[in-house]
Amino acid sequence: MKYRQARWDEPLIFELAPNQDRETFQLGDDYFAELGKETLAEVARNIVREEDPNIPNLSEPEVVRHYTRLTQMSYGIDVGVVPLGSCTMKYNPKVCENLANDDRITYAHPYMSEEHLQGLLEILYTLQEWLAELTGMDVCSLPPSRGCGRVSRCTDN
Repeated sequence: MKYRQARWDEPLIFELAPNQDRETFQLGDDYFAELGKETLAEVARNIVREEDPNIPNLSEPEVVRHYTRLTQMSYGIDVGVVPLGSCTMKYNPKVCENLANDDRITYAHPYMSEEHLQGLLEILYTLQEWLAELTGMDVCSLPPSRGCGRVSRCTDN
């Protein structure tokens, strides 16, 4: 059986012609801007960017169309049998991996006392608040991951 999927030249999002006069996404809430500054002050200096990322000034429809075209070229369940390991075929920025591999997060255990988990609980609560704000929802939940993924490194002692 021969599988077919869309294939064409799609430029990188950074190569798309930006309209510099257009105002794009802004969080708009001083509370979140201040909270972001406070959060960055707590992050280790060696993993904070020295310069702002080079993100093109594109409209939401331009970004959606770009990523839709990319997904049409991707292998998916609607194209054929999903290969083994497909659940881990995603990009995780190194800064996220560095934070996720911090021993205070990696070794967190459900039976730890609440006082030892306050920092992690604050991170999760703040993430929920930010995601709700960014998506325009009233609330947001963070359910545990399902399926295959990283094996927990927690121990019994």
